[in-house]
Amino acid sequence: MVNKAIKVIEKEGFENDYKYIFVDEYQDMSYKNFQLVKAIKDKTNANLVVVGDDWQSIYGFRDS
Repeated sequence: MVNKAIKVIEKEGFENDYKYIFVDEYQDMSYKNFQLVKAIKDKTNANLVVVGDDWQSIYGFRDS
């Protein structure tokens, strides 16, 4: 679903009025999740805010 969402956003865009994109637990994002956030960011003028703590990372096994 994430892969398809990335492709749709990159190709077709989407209607939005986002001013901010907030990502919590950033340290546990996979590369695909990062690509999704990046695709949204690239199609908006939104500010990106992330919160993460590498001492709390629990998903290293899934390439976070």
